[in-house]
Amino acid sequence: MTIDGKPAFLYYVSPTLIDLIAPADSATGTVPVAVTAAAGTANATLTLSQFGPSFFILDSKHVAGIILRTNGSGSQGGGTYDFLGPTGNSLGYARVAAKAGDIVELFANGFGPTSPAVPAGQGSSGAAPATNPVTLLINKLSVTPSYAGASSEAGIYQINLTIPAGLGTGDVPLVASVGGAQTPSTVFISLQ
Repeated sequence: MTIDGKPAFLYYVSPTLIDLIAPADSATGTVPVAVTAAAGTANATLTLSQFGPSFFILDSKHVAGIILRTNGSGSQGGGTYDFLGPTGNSLGYARVAAKAGDIVELFANGFGPTSPAVPAGQGSSGAAPATNPVTLLINKLSVTPSYAGASSEAGIYQINLTIPAGLGTGDVPLVASVGGAQTPSTVFISLQ
């Protein structure tokens, strides 16, 4: 598959779905797309923009993330973290709502270029922060992330932050912005 004449990194392919990481491209606007398979090539167009931020979600609304546990009390990773979400086992595994002072990592994509650049299909082997500032609103209050950039997994951004006091409890709205684009307003973070 190519986007604007550049090869895309294919993550998953089935007869009805293609998951990919778009190649680095400074073009914006309508660009050509070509999908080539044994039966031939299909051509189309899509709109390419520098930013298209979106959080990964666990279910229909809760942000995908982890709470780091430096004291070894987490239920995952040999005690190093808990899955973030409404406290309980509603998805078949333990999740925990974050509280003030917790260090969390949120997972997303579409936050634009990083420095140093990370080639499509490769994870970051070190810090590769987003080149444009990333802002967060949690329950309509501004929260400054300690890091926003490429993760060690290909195509995934992580946004690290310490949960401040005073953000509320329960499922509260979470919105991130970069370069004038923002994540959908239908994502929530669970707080206690």
